[in-house]
Amino acid sequence: MTTGAGGVGSGGGRDAAGSAFDLGRLHPRLAEEYRALAMAEADKKATPAEPSAGCIGALAFLMVFLVIVLRFTPVWIILAAVVGAVAVAQPVVRHAHVKRRKRHLRDAALRDTATLKRLLPTLPCVKAKEAEAERGYVEVVRALLDAEGLDAATVGTILTEANGLLDDAIALRKRRELIARASDGHSAEWRRAEVRSLEKRVAAATDPGTRAALQQSLDLSRETLRATEELAVAAERVEAQQEAILRAFTSLRALLGRLAIATAPLAAPGLDQMRSLTANVHDQTRAVEQAVQEVLNLRAGS
Repeated sequence: MTTGAGGVGSGGGRDAAGSAFDLGRLHPRLAEEYRALAMAEADKKATPAEPSAGCIGALAFLMVFLVIVLRFTPVWIILAAVVGAVAVAQPVVRHAHVKRRKRHLRDAALRDTATLKRLLPTLPCVKAKEAEAERGYVEVVRALLDAEGLDAATVGTILTEANGLLDDAIALRKRRELIARASDGHSAEWRRAEVRSLEKRVAAATDPGTRAALQQSLDLSRETLRATEELAVAAERVEAQQEAILRAFTSLRALLGRLAIATAPLAAPGLDQMRSLTANVHDQTRAVEQAVQEVLNLRAGS
């Protein structure tokens, strides 16, 4: 459960969590979208500006040079040369200025925890209808940015555990999608009704050929019902585990509240409890994934 590249910013003591936060430890699913959104917002602010003082000084020097060196040249030629130089230089200077400003604003946006806190809830992967886990993760990160007294090591530990929970949630979502694709769209209750209807028709049939054909259909329907029930059970297990992950995110936020008001240098038992919680969720997720895969394999082989 160690998703996220890079290391947490170093620094001892009980500093504010925001200053110890390293964007490189943010879950890749959110980090990529955040970088793109933050840089796009920064680019909008990098509007063209007037030529810098250095550019104006350089043009003034050019004009003086022309006056001194070309003192016998008619004034209108000198003015034409200056105007031409300004016309050529100004777009170049503007472009360079905007480029520098974009770079500066992008760097500032990626370092600014207030921007991170503001933009995280607006990311497409967080606003998606099925993104309950991403929203739970964002709430943990926002609480982490608000917390006081958390050193870099603790911030890194909490982010690592939160990243692992989000990895589990994404894996379960993929399993649920596989279950949906394996299903034919009919519920188990609909299948049971189909079986009951075929059983009545088999019992009422008097012609041996008709009865044999109906019995074959009944056997197939019963097999389909069994597979549908197994898929339904698998889907219920996935849903229950997804809820467990959301509760784990809630527990992480509660832990942040306790750690933020701790007077000691952060109680190890609290962090150990968090690791134990997330490790248990991780193990349960792997067990659910394996059970779902077994059901899908049986479904594919039937």
